[in-house]
Amino acid sequence: MFIGLDDQKVRQTFAADAKVLIDRATTSRVIGTSTSGVGIKTVKFMSGDTVYERFLKPLMDLFKTHFARNGHPVPALNFNWKADSGSTIALFSNSDWTVAVNPKLAPLDKDWQVRMAYVTARSIYHEMRHAEQYCLAIRYAWYITPDTNAAAPVTPEALIRRSLTPPTGAPPKPSVVATLKLNRFVTEADQRVAKAGAATISTLDYEFAGRLYSSLFRSTVEFYLAEIVKGADPLKKLLVDETTATNLYSNWAADYTDAVIAEIKVWNANAPTKVPPGIDVWISVGGLHPGITLRETAVDAPAFLKNFRDYLLARRQTALNYTKMAQDAYLDVLIEKDAHATDTAFKTDFYPKGREDASVLAGVGITANKIPEPVMRVPPVPPQLAKRPLPNLPKNF
Repeated sequence: MFIGLDDQKVRQTFAADAKVLIDRATTSRVIGTSTSGVGIKTVKFMSGDTVYERFLKPLMDLFKTHFARNGHPVPALNFNWKADSGSTIALFSNSDWTVAVNPKLAPLDKDWQVRMAYVTARSIYHEMRHAEQYCLAIRYAWYITPDTNAAAPVTPEALIRRSLTPPTGAPPKPSVVATLKLNRFVTEADQRVAKAGAATISTLDYEFAGRLYSSLFRSTVEFYLAEIVKGADPLKKLLVDETTATNLYSNWAADYTDAVIAEIKVWNANAPTKVPPGIDVWISVGGLHPGITLRETAVDAPAFLKNFRDYLLARRQTALNYTKMAQDAYLDVLIEKDAHATDTAFKTDFYPKGREDASVLAGVGITANKIPEPVMRVPPVPPQLAKRPLPNLPKNF
């Protein structure tokens, strides 16, 4: 019977075993030389040259056992982080079937703080759940696919390859799909004779696999590409699966936000009364924000500087809104909703007190890409006005 990483007993077993791995790999170091004991403290850490052999490799072996029991190919651990990591801790790639760990969180060339081990293990658990979800969806695709001797068979390879669009990456690794073909599951309600080696799946897990299949591979969402693909027909539309649709929207929101951040950085880097370079290009898009009239004032006038800052503030708020909508949509997609619920439950059994993700990530320089605020530019007071005395005001003023 298939038992997933979302199972309570599986989570608790992983949590207990991972704690043992952490304890075995942990060393205590005394810091300080005072004979009075003041300023001396004990710090727990993992030595950088043993982190992989004593912690990460044994941790992956736990997953290897679990995946093998369920007939799933296990992803390999990867430290080749090519993309901008941002605030991401780990990332599952279905194209090469790996889980990559952010090198900022897992530097193998220097000692670890032990609290990093908890955050890393939890994030790997989350990403391994994603791999398990893909396995279930692909096995479901094989289950509902006609036999190869049918008149016009539609293989899962073709279906998966056709449904994934370029902006979200390549389809799952062919060898992974082939392995899952050989490990089809059968349902409890299936009256056909089970093939040798087939894994039984409960009715609930079968229904969940079907929803995963629809979310990951079935093209049911109409998505507009005019603003995503440069030079695309404004009316061009594409049918994609819901996971791809949220990824496309997230990519678009990220591109918009990056453009806004670049504008604000240029603005903030200039002297208080100096108009940033490229101002004419920026003014040309001022119509996106009605009420902010940039062309009607002199370039060096205080009113212009105020109007332009208002324009940047409006752009910043739009970027924040897009980011939040993209994040909400992303978290509402089945694969993320399920993985977050799974790793949140895992955290309850796994984390010691005081090991919050945000503080650990900030300690190693992994933070969300925040949007800066445009600074206020106040032109200096002309010398002739600065020296002028204030008028006598009424006592009741």
